[in-house]
Amino acid sequence: MNIGERRYVRASDRRLAEVATQALARIDMQALRHRRSEAAGVTTERSHDGTVVSATCVIECSLKEMHALLVPPTSERYACVMRELVGPDFIYGAIVHHAEDIVDQNVTVKTATFVKRHMLARNEQWCFVSAAKALEPSEGNQVVGFTVALASLHPDDVFIGKAQTASVIHLQGLSAVYLVTPEEPKTQQDGRMKRAVRVTLCAHVGTTPSSNRTPPFPFRWLLPTARNREETDDASNGAVLARVVQLARALKQFQVVVRRRRLDAQVLADLRKVQPTNTRCVCCTRRVDAARSMFGTSKRGSAEDATMARGSKRCKLCGFVVCARCVCTIGKNSLSGETCETSNKSIKYSQAVHLCEHCMQRVDDADYDNFCASNDGLSPSGGLVQPDTPDTEPASAVIARALSQVLGDASKEEKPVVIRVIKHLLSPSQEDKSKFRANSAELAKSLGRLAEEQGFAEEMPHPARTEAPEVTPVPEVTPETPSSPVDGDTPPLAGCSGGGG
Repeated sequence: MNIGERRYVRASDRRLAEVATQALARIDMQALRHRRSEAAGVTTERSHDGTVVSATCVIECSLKEMHALLVPPTSERYACVMRELVGPDFIYGAIVHHAEDIVDQNVTVKTATFVKRHMLARNEQWCFVSAAKALEPSEGNQVVGFTVALASLHPDDVFIGKAQTASVIHLQGLSAVYLVTPEEPKTQQDGRMKRAVRVTLCAHVGTTPSSNRTPPFPFRWLLPTARNREETDDASNGAVLARVVQLARALKQFQVVVRRRRLDAQVLADLRKVQPTNTRCVCCTRRVDAARSMFGTSKRGSAEDATMARGSKRCKLCGFVVCARCVCTIGKNSLSGETCETSNKSIKYSQAVHLCEHCMQRVDDADYDNFCASNDGLSPSGGLVQPDTPDTEPASAVIARALSQVLGDASKEEKPVVIRVIKHLLSPSQEDKSKFRANSAELAKSLGRLAEEQGFAEEMPHPARTEAPEVTPVPEVTPETPSSPVDGDTPPLAGCSGGGG
């Protein structure tokens, strides 16, 4: 930690890593790796020191995508993921500390506040440490997974990101671990490989001894003096167990969160500017009236046609109208997060997104391992983006070289398109509006040489040159030698406007 930087947790980074390691030791990892059945759902087992809750689910994504969701880099991204998983039960959460002194694993301290279970209860708060670590590779298997260990912290050890003490109860004695391992890729009908990961959650809820302390009055938080009290109340074992079961059932929601993150890489169409031109569904070719799908249904037609027209949606990527049978809705049952909409750029968490089957297939088939827009400026490896070195090739030279290669390899039909791109970059209107790192003058010089080599320099636009107005020379006046009237001229008298009287 840098000198002068404020610390918002009491424990040291080394102690936080030890707490996460102790939580991982409570889980039987060997038995967890052999859990393969999803049909069992959420299982609850009693043990001598508490209750063990486990669940597993297969998510169609890559290891890096799942790592970006379970180990979010910012509080905004963490809140968005939790809101998609838990829904309206999630109130607030934040990442209050990053353990920079621990290099072999990613250790952070987080908080989460949940809605109360019934009217007479209080909201629940969870302060915990999270530690993500890669699994050791086994013999013959180079692609390994990772684990994310979670362990409860005492609320007095966390200084920010919490609610008022009197309004919440704290989830204590909770240890959990996410085990993420890759599945065997499946070959689709078109020959493409489908990647997937298996996510297994195992949580241990310890038995809280109730004989060591006197149980508090159950409704004392309603008293006027309870708002300013400082002592904390721990949640009962039943409340902690109910919250853990909710998190276990939310494993299937990771598929929705994955697709939400993939939408960050897409540019959604502005449906107000793009008008649909198709009269039939682009997927199943059923007739769909674009006007009726936008403004409602008519009284004529069968009930099936009316249902199809009412349920038809417009694809947010291609803009075409899709019938109700072929539309794919992402995040239909999830709550729209206002904090996610305002604090993150390009995050499509604000509402349900409708896509056609063709666009949905293209979104799912793309490779998002190198996509780091959701990591808020972090590279896929987890490090900060570093500036270019002084000996790095200028951006203008890189653009010119890339366009030269594309133009050289382009066919007769593709060359006009490349030339159009070069014209667009050299147009005078782009000189002032350019937001690239490339130098406009250097880029214009490089592309100008490229145009001369390819023989279309005459077609390139030339920026208008503004000529400076002609300036009339002013005769010099030497102050040391005042001007005298020429012989034969009579100087005008003071007060006269012209020459002779």
